This record gives sequence, structure tokens and C-alpha cells, in this order.
Amino acid sequence: MGKQHLKRLATPRTWDIGRKGTTFVVRPNPGKSLRLSLPIAVVLKMIGAAKTTKECVRALNRSVVMVNQKQVKDIKLPVGLFDVLALKASGRYFRLVITDRGLLTPVEIMEEESTKKVLRIENKTRLKRGRLQLNLFEGTNVIVPEDAYQVGDSLLIEFPVQIKERLPLEKKMLVYIVGGTYLGRIGTVESVEGGRLFFRIGSESYETLATYAYVIGKTKPAITVTGGGKAK
Repeated sequence: MGKQHLKRLATPRTWDIGRKGTTFVVRPNPGKSLRLSLPIAVVLKMIGAAKTTKECVRALNRSVVMVNQKQVKDIKLPVGLFDVLALKASGRYFRLVITDRGLLTPVEIMEEESTKKVLRIENKTRLKRGRLQLNLFEGTNVIVPEDAYQVGDSLLIEFPVQIKERLPLEKKMLVYIVGGTYLGRIGTVESVEGGRLFFRIGSESYETLATYAYVIGKTKPAITVTGGGKAK
């Protein structure tokens, strides 16, 4: 049986929680990157929907909390990067993002954006009868009729998984950096060469691994990925 809790001092640096306080925090269920997700109990406390774990349990039992359009009951459910949390009773919606300080944080979004998410293509699998399955970020899969997609591209999807737009990893596209030195930064692709990504932020050029690049849009992000207000 897996451990039920995680020592506060052992939590990833991306978790924006105080290092002092109670010894343990809720350990999220397996299934998503520990570095790029938070247990829903922590998220509810961060947005002020609950103060204690017991209050989190009550909120979930009242069936007022949804993640990616699905009702949530388990306080250990991991809320991952770009996931959408909805508080149906109050009509508030939040998306989990990474700040430019490399910290996971929920930002409030408009209701009309709450059905959308951007997912990166991690792999492609050929199924029986020639069907193609795209294996997306953190375990989501979708079957497509033709091979018009590349690993590293992103998809703007609408729940349940319906592809609205392909966002290719190529020059002039906006990328969100999800690992390495520039975690949480947003830049414009200059080139992708041999597994390396060259991108620009303002007038400065930077280099990182292409696997750290997460395409989020063309001239502007397809979804809200930063704080400072609701999506337009």
C-alpha cells in the first residue's frame, strides 16, 4: 500500500506551500507528474475554498467541485498542468499554471474557457485497422483519422477530448517552458535543432531541451497560462 501523506519538506519545489507548518501534506494519487501537479486538497486551500483538509472533504462530498468537467470526490486527486477546476456553487473557474518563478498556482478564468485545455503530443501509436492514436501529455489518448500530427505538437481540445486546433512546434509559435532553468517562462520559437529548442523572450535568445517546450498558441496563448486577470 502506498503512503497516504508526503512530508512537507520533501514536496517538489514547484509546490507553492510553506516549508514550515504541519509535518505532512496530502500525497496525490499516481497518474500525473508529482512535479507538475498538486493534490486537489492543496488547490482548494490555495483558492480559499477551504481552510482545512476536513473542509476539503465536505466540499467534495457536496458534489460542487469538478476537474476537467468531471465530478471529483477524492481529496488526493492530482490536478495537473492546465487542468481546469470548477466550483459550481459559486460559478468560479481556475486553471493550474506555472509562474515565471517556477511555482504551480491556480489562476481564475472565464466560464467560456473552462471547457478548453492544451495537451502536448508525447507519442503516436498505430492501432488495428490502420487507426492512429495520439498519446497526449499525462495519459490522455485520442484516435485521429489521419497522420497529420507530430510528436511535440500541441492540441487545443474541448472536453470531452475533441480536437479544436493543432499547434505545431515550429518557428514563431509560442511555447511554455515546463522544465529546466526557464521553467514557467513563455517565449517564441526561433528554431528546433537536434533536440534543442532556441527561443526568444523579448529581445533575448535562449536555448533549452525541445522536450521542455509546450506549444500554447500562435501570436497569443490559446488558453490562460498566467495570472494577472481573467482570460479575454
